Amino acid sequence: NPPPPSSFTMPSSKQVSFDFWQVETQEGHPSFEDILNSAIGITNIGSRVSQVGDRTLRYEVLRRESRLFVGDILKLRMDELPGVATLSTARHDLNLRLDEGITEDTAFAYDPQTGALITQRNFYGASGPVIIEYFRLLANHRAPILCNAVVSEAGFERLQSMRLVKKFVFRVARPRRGTMAQAQNTSVGQAIGLLNNLDAMQVEMGVSVGRFNSELNKGGIVQIVRDLLRMNSDNAESVDKVWVSGKTDDDTSDQFDLLQYRIKSYQDIPIDAARRTMTSASRISALIRAFRDKGAEIEALLTD
Repeated sequence: NPPPPSSFTMPSSKQVSFDFWQVETQEGHPSFEDILNSAIGITNIGSRVSQVGDRTLRYEVLRRESRLFVGDILKLRMDELPGVATLSTARHDLNLRLDEGITEDTAFAYDPQTGALITQRNFYGASGPVIIEYFRLLANHRAPILCNAVVSEAGFERLQSMRLVKKFVFRVARPRRGTMAQAQNTSVGQAIGLLNNLDAMQVEMGVSVGRFNSELNKGGIVQIVRDLLRMNSDNAESVDKVWVSGKTDDDTSDQFDLLQYRIKSYQDIPIDAARRTMTSASRISALIRAFRDKGAEIEALLTD
């Protein structure tokens, strides 16, 4: 076997995915723009801390930049800390003070014109729904705020183009950290209940008409799909399959996973070699590029 490498070469950049969400507040309550404007006024950094489930979150950056609110939010981890090692030496502890921890940072932006939230994909950071819940709690906002993954019109058009839906399957996985997202739809809630009751890691539910000459209720399926797309927890999708099978108008068979139509933007972010990280400024710049990349499509989907 060849000897192990003696040095590590830092890559100059990393490709990062950005997700898009639709934020909806109830009529008669403050808008999410109002909530962010209020949060900007919190100058004391300790007053920005909020607990979302088992996550300790705090925004580090929040400002208005042209039509967007842009920011950076961290998840602070105080236990189960990683160690330190080199390629040729043994592991040792970080030796942090008891009041110190490590952070997972997530850049985000909100566009009041479309109600779109854009988030940096960071597996250990905060997802769109978690960021929304953080600001809701920070503002002591009592009404629920919905945060739905944005799926391109092509995905729903393909579903609607089916003359008959013969089979529908979805899979819900337990997140590695945090708790399961709440479900509005009874069918999805029952799947989550089964997952929790049996301490399972994932549950897959499927319905079909089998060999019978009949069809599933397409309207009911669309409602379930929208609830499934809303469910994300700890930035690791708790829903990883939404599979539909049926017949088109010309009696051709069609089957696909609707999650392949989620809107995403991929951006290269430079890595600061001295700090060995993607800086807040570089991640926010990539976030703005992601919005410019998909802004026209988002506007068409989310505005009348």
